[in-house]
Amino acid sequence: MPSALPRAAINTGVALTNPGDQQIGVTMRLRGTDGQQVPGGLHTLALAAGEHLAQFVDELFPNADLTGFEGTLTVTTGSLNALLVATALELGPQPEQFTTLPVTPIP
Repeated sequence: MPSALPRAAINTGVALTNPGDQQIGVTMRLRGTDGQQVPGGLHTLALAAGEHLAQFVDELFPNADLTGFEGTLTVTTGSLNALLVATALELGPQPEQFTTLPVTPIP
């Protein structure tokens, strides 16, 4: 089995699951510490019923400059009744360097 390439920086992984029985639209935005969306910081997708997505932020936003990025990832759905389960992990460049990140509902 080939070994994984060493990672040079901290990265954040995001996992989303649609536990409902209807497809939902999902919009993800990267916002800087000023609250403004960063260039290249928009990603939209549709999650089918029961579908999940797990990717790193740099995979979700390949056109955003994440060098030294500090800010927030917001995830919204197109429906007030939609259910969405989310988990976020921050991973360091060395093995066993990780932490969970808070996921906070926005009213």
